[in-house]
Amino acid sequence: MTSAELSGIAKRWLPHIIASIVLGVLLVWDRETYAAIEGFRSPFLTWLTDWVSDLRGAAFPAVVGLVLIGIGLIGRKSRFRRAGAAVTLTVLLSGTITMVMKEIIARPGPEVDDAVKSSVSWLDARFGRFPSGHAAVTFAAASVLAAFVPAAAVPGFTVAVLVCHERIYRGTHFPSDIFAGIWIGVVVARFMIAQLARRGWLDDPVPERPYPRPLEAAAYAWAEDKRKGGDGEDDA
Repeated sequence: MTSAELSGIAKRWLPHIIASIVLGVLLVWDRETYAAIEGFRSPFLTWLTDWVSDLRGAAFPAVVGLVLIGIGLIGRKSRFRRAGAAVTLTVLLSGTITMVMKEIIARPGPEVDDAVKSSVSWLDARFGRFPSGHAAVTFAAASVLAAFVPAAAVPGFTVAVLVCHERIYRGTHFPSDIFAGIWIGVVVARFMIAQLARRGWLDDPVPERPYPRPLEAAAYAWAEDKRKGGDGEDDA
């Protein structure tokens, strides 16, 4: 095995090794980390998490995907249409993976007994809390959206981070749930981007040449005839 091959393997798997170590550390000190984050409260953070909670988790990225599809269809912008379809597919895939894992692991979440009520969804109540579906879906959607529309990277990841903080602040998830969800979301997004890039979805579409209007076509034909007539007179 050459050094280039070893470098490629290290580049591919080193982030996952580091992520697994971080997840292991969080699992050991999960409650202490949760208490430190959840215990830092303020009226502004309470208002902010209430507002973020209204985004309804996976529903918001799905709506963004559908809106992009609509913009692409109405404005005939294939890149927005592709971005919307990619975001929607990524939301479905990451949500399905986390739902299956929740059912298998069936890990309960934190116990909440303070004024800030937990925003437990029916999925959390039915399938458990590990990993966080909200974290997976929002980070997966933000990653795919940034690949298609780079200008949307900052607002996309900002919303994803706020959603993750809201899940801890309101006592729905432990930090390890959130980190595992982010990890899954990023992996799903990278898989989707690679698959769609092979199919040319990330390539800039070639604009179609518009058909000339009748008056423009007639004027062009008249100019061509005049030019050819003038060339004939010069030759004579």
